[in-house]
Amino acid sequence: MNRSIGMERVYFLGDYKSLRVTDYANDIPEELALNEEFMTNLRSLQLEAAERAYYSYSLLSKELKDETEIDFERLNILIELETDTYKKLIELYNSTKEEK
Repeated sequence: MNRSIGMERVYFLGDYKSLRVTDYANDIPEELALNEEFMTNLRSLQLEAAERAYYSYSLLSKELKDETEIDFERLNILIELETDTYKKLIELYNSTKEEK
């Protein structure tokens, strides 16, 4: 039986505006869904992707307002963190396939 996992983050921007970021992973094979380390990393990846989306939105918003000082270092850290988590998921996925 395949499983699903979803995540929704709402960032309040002020002035009654908000940014809603959602992510859903469907058809996760049961052997992976029962692997706690894999699911923890998958949840982390979803949250990291949401943080990156919010920060990218913030940078774009600043750029459109003609603010000159943009912190690309923070964006790069978020991208690296997300990439590392994605690599962990691939390793866990491959180790699950090798066990069969």
